[in-house]
Amino acid sequence: MRPRDRPRRSGRRRWRNRSVIGVDRDPAMLAEARRMADRPRVQVRSGDAGSLPVEDHSVDRARVDRVLMHVPDPAGVLAEPRRAGRPGAVIGLAEPDWDTLIVDSDDLDTSRAFTRYTTTRAVRNATIGRRLPRLAEEAGFTVDAIVTTTPVFRDIEVADQILCLGRNTRRAIESGDMDEGRGRRWFASLSQGPFLASFTLFTVVARIPA
Repeated sequence: MRPRDRPRRSGRRRWRNRSVIGVDRDPAMLAEARRMADRPRVQVRSGDAGSLPVEDHSVDRARVDRVLMHVPDPAGVLAEPRRAGRPGAVIGLAEPDWDTLIVDSDDLDTSRAFTRYTTTRAVRNATIGRRLPRLAEEAGFTVDAIVTTTPVFRDIEVADQILCLGRNTRRAIESGDMDEGRGRRWFASLSQGPFLASFTLFTVVARIPA
């Protein structure tokens, strides 16, 4: 065996005895997660993102994916993996920036009204994506990488599921943020021809200083 191969084997042995922990507070989600992750080294624990059910300095890797846009205190949530992580631990963060949401339509004003409703009413922390690097550094992490991706949707049914096009159009009309006639015509027009929508997703890889 070549000497350079030995650290790889050592690394595999080191990770072989580690566990993966998933955390959620919803009983239905916990039950489904336990059903899907029925493996000896996978644990599903009941808990809150702002108070993780893990010991201090016990975690080597953490992932926070599309969580911070929903919570009242993103900085408080990021403080938890900082507390739980060992020196050198790596955290991956992924959040959309809903201010970048675009929906192609000849009625540009209503498309903009839809994005405005999404960012001001529908999502608690709609621009959290662009804030991720700053929040990570303020929490005590060192940012190693920032990557942006732009998912493009051409299927309106898929886009409706992920972007809540129909639901948020109805809610924008009900709240008075969108004219009813224009809103209904705008949504109906989206399925009458080629469709396109997109937004920007920010991914940040950071670590706890050794």
